[in-house]
Amino acid sequence: AAPGGAKYHLQPDLPRHGLYRPEDRLMPPTLLEDGSGLTFEYLPGTLDEAEFLYEEIFVRRSYLQHGVHVPERGSPLIVDAGANLGLFSLLALSINPRARVLAVEPSPHTFPLLERNLFRAAHVRCVPALLRERPGKHELHCFGDAPAESTCHPRERAAQRARLDAAVKRGAP
Repeated sequence: AAPGGAKYHLQPDLPRHGLYRPEDRLMPPTLLEDGSGLTFEYLPGTLDEAEFLYEEIFVRRSYLQHGVHVPERGSPLIVDAGANLGLFSLLALSINPRARVLAVEPSPHTFPLLERNLFRAAHVRCVPALLRERPGKHELHCFGDAPAESTCHPRERAAQRARLDAAVKRGAP
């Protein structure tokens, strides 16, 4: 169950609309290493996004705020919904190597990288599915320039980008 008692449904067979060029699918993934031994794959042409996600998850620990934490003892179940490349899963496992991780990622472009980034970890299951509050068919829109922004609501992405552009123009941090 999710916060507020909502239940989420897995939808493994959703239609996908991608903005990837055919040649993007033929390019091998690229590796990023952080200097402390962590190496992970990301899609070619998305280095900026991979570095941003690494900074957000491992350096700023943005995902560990507002009461979200990874227990350091026992073998808690961690659900990484919208796991993308699996960086939060890797952070959780660095905090507690005994944690059990369920990494759910709907994008057919990033799911193979998720599996490869987590293949060495014990107690990890990767699931190629979309989590939704209500059952039914949904379309996933994948963006080649920013795979982490894959969404079922592409208008939200455009609105968010407009807000970010405006904040940058204002000089907001």
